[in-house]
Amino acid sequence: MKTMEYNSRFLENTSIFTTAEEDYLESLANEYSIDQLLRNRRQYENRTVDYAYVSGKIEGNQYSRKGAAMLLQYGFTEAGRTYQDAAMLVNLRDAFAAVMKNAGGNITDVLSKHYVQAVHSQVAAQLLRTEARGQVRRRPVAISGSGYLPLASPCALEYAFEKMLETAGKITRPFSQAVYVHCNLAYLQYFEDGNKRTSRLMQTAILAAHQLTPIFLQEKSIPDYLTSVLHYYETGDYTLYKRLFLKEYKHTIEELQGKAPEQLLAEKRALERIRGSRR
Repeated sequence: MKTMEYNSRFLENTSIFTTAEEDYLESLANEYSIDQLLRNRRQYENRTVDYAYVSGKIEGNQYSRKGAAMLLQYGFTEAGRTYQDAAMLVNLRDAFAAVMKNAGGNITDVLSKHYVQAVHSQVAAQLLRTEARGQVRRRPVAISGSGYLPLASPCALEYAFEKMLETAGKITRPFSQAVYVHCNLAYLQYFEDGNKRTSRLMQTAILAAHQLTPIFLQEKSIPDYLTSVLHYYETGDYTLYKRLFLKEYKHTIEELQGKAPEQLLAEKRALERIRGSRR
């Protein structure tokens, strides 16, 4: 496997979504607003479970969807599962709730070192040593399935981390800003563990601060998600992750609206008829 060292130029690339794609995503968000989600208690609770379950599954968590719901909504653990798996899901639920409470908050505060560290501290509660929670990594890490070698020096990591947040603050469109932080925080591997979980939560936090509905990844899309993240680590190319995000965000809004498959098919056929009549 070819070894690829950290490349600082990846953090300089802020060309993610086109103007048309940003407009499209914002139009989708307007179809089911974050306020609608927060007001619908049952929907919000179910989506919180979905978020924690899928985010945990990405990291190899062994809980079933039903087991995750029983744990997160009623406090019952699933037979044969580890304490670490239960703690991971509880942490993800609590961290998701915390960032969603900040809906409409100050984006400058969200893009601060203190905020990211606080998110990681929730993600890592009971899973990492106290002194490692929310703190810069002090030992080398390897990436499973990739030849990418993240920075090893804590000083270099601190500099790159602060540079990444500074660059993110200059991005004017919200979806590009969220994806930039997601991909590059994961790329840096700033923390000892829990980097992708923190990156996904920061993506949610940025959208929430802009009062935009978060994305809920489907379980069946986990392999594509992992492929797109590794692709970014090795190339600095957003294409695969951007493509996945566009597809999954559309699905998120459609599912929140409660559209049945037959309704979606009817809408697609109607759109095709309209397009055909314009030719």
